[in-house]
Amino acid sequence: MKRILLVGIVALAVACASASVHARYVAVPEDLVVEFRDSANVVNREIMFTDIASVSTSDQSFMDVLSQVSLGPAPSKGYTRNLTAGYIGLRLRQRRIDPNDLPFEIPSSITVTAETTVLHSASIVAAARDFVQNELDAPLPEDAAVGYVPNLVIPVGEPAMECALIGGSTDSEYLTVGVTVYINGYVEGFVRVEFSKSSHIASSKPTGLVQQNPVENTSSASSTSAPKPTAHAAATPYLVTRGDTVYVIARTAFAEITTTAEARADGRLGDLIEVRNLDTGKRFVGRVVSAGVVEVDLGG
Repeated sequence: MKRILLVGIVALAVACASASVHARYVAVPEDLVVEFRDSANVVNREIMFTDIASVSTSDQSFMDVLSQVSLGPAPSKGYTRNLTAGYIGLRLRQRRIDPNDLPFEIPSSITVTAETTVLHSASIVAAARDFVQNELDAPLPEDAAVGYVPNLVIPVGEPAMECALIGGSTDSEYLTVGVTVYINGYVEGFVRVEFSKSSHIASSKPTGLVQQNPVENTSSASSTSAPKPTAHAAATPYLVTRGDTVYVIARTAFAEITTTAEARADGRLGDLIEVRNLDTGKRFVGRVVSAGVVEVDLGG
């Protein structure tokens, strides 16, 4: 009798434990239909479940949960990432969805590509020219020469361009405008646009940082030389703060490499700060050239 009672108690405990574990998961609606794609394109910084599959159900609450399932960071622009069934299942469980309860089988692997587009140099030059002519009140001559400006490969999205005078002045023959390109609030590129003028032009406005389709609230700038410790410099807002992930442009005599790094100090426009490469851990000193952008000269 005691043996039978003990077996009954153990069975009841196992059943309760199983029910408790199952209660942690979201109930899967009976009319759920999910169709996975063999491959998927993403335009955001994260891969969401709805990027890799089309979902249909009358249960809006379940749809909301499923649409918030993140499958990790998207690949770098133009590159691919392979998602396995085991990894997708793990991400579903983290959002309280049991893959075993789903009325479908997750594919063994799905290839995800970061979709890109081209921002043509003409658009970049136009933004820089508008900045000089409108914001600095320093119209460029019709015959003003423009240095080489490359096309930029960027993620799909509406680009916002922020311009700053980073070289020369409105009274000199040469101007260098830094153009930072944002997509969805993230820095995706930085280009120098150099103008040479056939005649001197005067400016009625002080040199400053002015935004084209502003994304961040920055409002001042200086030349590319390191700022002097004046009261004006102390009042200038930081464009980079310690611990930020910044967009780094590393230049050599033969190439230009872009990557991301961690800022090891606060920096205003023109400041030299230390950055640490997130992949290798190596540290470099670079100059702050825009909000969230640091340029490193590797020489050569």
